[in-house]
Amino acid sequence: MDDTDLVRPPRHTRKPTSRRAPARRATRGQASKDGPKDVCVKGRLTCGCGAAIAVNVKGQPGSIAVQAAEMTLAMKKPMCAKCVEREDEERERAEAEALATAKHARRVELAGVPARWRELRFDQIERDGDRADALEACEAWAAGKLRGVTLWGEVGRGKTVMAAAAAVQRARISRVRWLSVAELLLDLRMPFHAPEYARGMRALKVAPNTALVLDDLDKLKPSENALQPLYVAVNGWIEAALPLLITSNRHPEELAEWMGETFGEPIASRIGGYGKVVQVGGRDRRMS
Repeated sequence: MDDTDLVRPPRHTRKPTSRRAPARRATRGQASKDGPKDVCVKGRLTCGCGAAIAVNVKGQPGSIAVQAAEMTLAMKKPMCAKCVEREDEERERAEAEALATAKHARRVELAGVPARWRELRFDQIERDGDRADALEACEAWAAGKLRGVTLWGEVGRGKTVMAAAAAVQRARISRVRWLSVAELLLDLRMPFHAPEYARGMRALKVAPNTALVLDDLDKLKPSENALQPLYVAVNGWIEAALPLLITSNRHPEELAEWMGETFGEPIASRIGGYGKVVQVGGRDRRMS
């Protein structure tokens, strides 16, 4: 036996070295033994519709579920799930209607309908035997059932008022452009380089998905230069099969002679063959 054996005993005779076991770490989210205990929120309520509302929630104090249950029990006018859903639907419907109303009002304003008629409805217009056919035609045009309508008759019979009501109603389904032909012709009489002439030409430009109203087509005697763009506009609207409503004191056949041979006959022919031509009779309402 050498010195090494005396200093270091054999492996099987050694005492195991003691080692301290590492402390176990608590996992995140694990509830401690001294943490808050779950609470139970229970109760029964009655909805305004008579349905019973049962509340039974168990969870940690201050949790979202517990707070919601406590708020429900504290409600003075509790609502069941069906009533809440119905209320949400009604609110969404009201918001949609408000948005549609605002959009319609803006569209009527941009159309150029005179301000005093922008809220006009058909039920506000007197419906008598002499104007029933004209009102019926305007209502059909406003609803998209007629492409073209020409209202003609003596002054003061309400043609412009009917056209305004039709334009306002039509604005619910498409864009509308309202043009007073008298004002338009004044613009078109200006020199070509004048801003008024450019404005008149822009107004006559054909626009997709737009209904055109030409009010008082024969208010002013048009010049040859003014009639040409007017004919181009009327023809363009008809060729594009776009809605067109015209008011005039003269029947289309009379317009041809009044406007002159060059453009009068083509305009009158196009108007007369595009949609319905209706006479507006009755008394002069401006004199009433």
